[in-house]
Amino acid sequence: MPRNHPLRLSALAVCLITGLIVAVSMPLGRAQSLTTVTIALPNDAVSMDPMMHSHTITSAQLVNMYEGLVEFGRDGRLRPVLAESWEHVSTTIWRFHLRQGIKFHNGEPFDARSVKYSIERAMSPGFIVPAAFYHRLAEVKVAIVNPYIVLISTGRPFNALLPALENTYMLPPVHAEAVGRDGFARAPVGTGPYKYVEWVKDQRLVLEANPDYWGGAPKIKRVVFRPIPDVSARVAALRAGEVDLSMGIDLEFLPIIERSPELKLLTRPGGPLFYIGLNTLRGPFADRRVRQAANYAVDVEGIIKNILGGRATPTAGLFSATTPGYDRRLNRYPYDPQKAKQLLAEAGLPNGFDVDWYVTYLLPGTQKVRDVFQAIQQQLAQVGIRTTLRVSDNVTLANFLPRGEAPMFSFSWVQEMASGRHLLLLIHSKTRGWYYRNPQADALIDEFLGVLNPDDQPAVGRKLHRLLYDDAVHLFMYQEPHVYGARANLVYDPKPPFEALLRVVQMDKK
Repeated sequence: MPRNHPLRLSALAVCLITGLIVAVSMPLGRAQSLTTVTIALPNDAVSMDPMMHSHTITSAQLVNMYEGLVEFGRDGRLRPVLAESWEHVSTTIWRFHLRQGIKFHNGEPFDARSVKYSIERAMSPGFIVPAAFYHRLAEVKVAIVNPYIVLISTGRPFNALLPALENTYMLPPVHAEAVGRDGFARAPVGTGPYKYVEWVKDQRLVLEANPDYWGGAPKIKRVVFRPIPDVSARVAALRAGEVDLSMGIDLEFLPIIERSPELKLLTRPGGPLFYIGLNTLRGPFADRRVRQAANYAVDVEGIIKNILGGRATPTAGLFSATTPGYDRRLNRYPYDPQKAKQLLAEAGLPNGFDVDWYVTYLLPGTQKVRDVFQAIQQQLAQVGIRTTLRVSDNVTLANFLPRGEAPMFSFSWVQEMASGRHLLLLIHSKTRGWYYRNPQADALIDEFLGVLNPDDQPAVGRKLHRLLYDDAVHLFMYQEPHVYGARANLVYDPKPPFEALLRVVQMDKK
């Protein structure tokens, strides 16, 4: 038969069309290699420089490229990473023994110079990584003993040094100095299990496995992070197989995922701690009885049950169950409107008062904030606390609050709470003295963070927990878990339970 016979061409066309139909009908995720993982996020990273942000979603991604000296393990305890071991030399000096033979992604060796450079860079002006705040406050200094031993000292005993070092990522000094501050964000280099490939703003961040990783080559060879702001679009991408894991799943989409045999829900405990800050220095909330009245006025358990579907835990103060000294005997203020009215009357406010409440709807990981705010407004109004919402974006609100003009404000805390260092940032008068100053609380926080024996810290923590609870420094609300949607073939246990970090090295695909 001639090569251009019409019957032969028709058969070829049928094969091509059939193949095209099969290819089009196959979900993208299934067509991908089992060694690639695609992850959908609510928003994009803000920088590839780990010291130029304080952004949870950015941390979730960069943890795959960079490493610190230590990190929290799955059991909630700090474990060695780039530091092989450490010990106290005195109450203010730590000796760190570094792992040998480790190289950065560009081939530069990791050694004591890297540690000194990275910590001092983080502490220098212009860098905003949260860990640097603790280093500056603790007056951290680094001295090189030899290429693989460093001494890190603090100006006073400070047990939050190790947790702060988890987020102080090690950088290659020669490369970082050569490319400069702006250049490093375009050419990021770490020691982690994944190497930088490309970042297309608002589209994707692509990483590839580091075959020479000191901890062993990762099973997943390529990871793609995709910012998809709309939650319905994230869920649609998950159902279509375009992504393997989606961060930030709203409650109304949970039944869709739970009913699908191709999908599953993953949760991480210790998620956002949602609270309402109260200005204790001026206005009606300067009276502790008014702050306590606000706590009695809000039915937190009812909000959790009726709005959040039971997926949250009421909080009694600013301690979580992982914070040393967490006192399980303290229960959240019970819902008691009559008690609230009684306290307001004792404070000279029998008719209540009007107050502005400054909020943002963009609280990372916090569910149904509009509905929650509305419920709180209605319940406060029933006892006479009449609130007017002043809504803005996160950045505007964060810049406004230090002026001390907001009588009420809402935020969520999504950082690690195990060490209790968040109490320094949220409560101490040296940091947030614009809404709370209590010398007794300051002294207890200083003592709490100065206890070097872990067995002795809980006793101080319980005193601090009780003080902040009785003082009603906040309108205490609840803590939510992080919720992820995943393809059923993704193997991932999202821990440790302290931060929303997406460690791809812990993932696999069946």
